[in-house]
Amino acid sequence: MDFFKNACRIHTDFMVGRYLMSNADGRQNGAEKAHYHMELCKFYVAVTRGHDDPRTVREEYEEDFEVVHERTQELTSFLDERIGFPLTGRPDYDTLKPLFFDLFHELAMAALTHT
Repeated sequence: MDFFKNACRIHTDFMVGRYLMSNADGRQNGAEKAHYHMELCKFYVAVTRGHDDPRTVREEYEEDFEVVHERTQELTSFLDERIGFPLTGRPDYDTLKPLFFDLFHELAMAALTHT
């Protein structure tokens, strides 16, 4: 078992859920979507760079944050294509959350290991 990945999954579970909800048909909320995307990116930069506070990570690691943010947009801009997120109707969050997390984690870690 990948303990680091599992710890990330546990810590980001709420953020992932809220991010997906902010994309749902009839619940779209661009501000919330942007907020949780930023929070996820800051978390990954903080934990991989040994930064104590994700809230201030951009001050010291702006370039890393931007790389992660841009790279994860390969997922966040194409949820329907990448994880089968429905454009209409009610999403099955229990199915979609692990799919989203796995891809987000993979993209974020790839971005951070190449910066």
